[in-house]
Amino acid sequence: MSDKKRFNVHLWPIQKDIFVFEDEDLLHACRKNGVNIKSSCGGVASCAQCVCKVRSGEDNLSAMKYEEIKLLGNVFHITKERLTCQLKITGDITLDVSDHIGAFNSKSEAPKKTVIRKPNIQAQESEQTEALETSKKSDLQKKLGGGKRPRKFRFSETGDE
Repeated sequence: MSDKKRFNVHLWPIQKDIFVFEDEDLLHACRKNGVNIKSSCGGVASCAQCVCKVRSGEDNLSAMKYEEIKLLGNVFHITKERLTCQLKITGDITLDVSDHIGAFNSKSEAPKKTVIRKPNIQAQESEQTEALETSKKSDLQKKLGGGKRPRKFRFSETGDE
């Protein structure tokens, strides 16, 4: 077995616990455990999409590197936001991954969102569809010169028509 220490990371709001080794960044640890954190740079601190809030355990975080300060600023004590690609931990923490809910690998991991619909949503949708079709027709007429057929041009050298 390995002699590396491992720590518990509780992912909120999905209520999932993962274990992270002391020298492992949270982005790759989450992905290894089936939780997909958004990132387009692959973990090199250039996109700032992997930002998450630390809900508890601020004392168990690694120091911010220059790349992370350049993207987020040095206001962690106010925002509690860190880049998961640069974050290594030295103890148990709770991490808010609510900004990454749409990126989860399996739908069972994401919490259910309650959707409140208005009672006449179908009537509103049909009104919006009619308005859209009307605007498309008027746009087409504008492109065709107001929807009128062009007049024949008559040229006379005397200036009379």
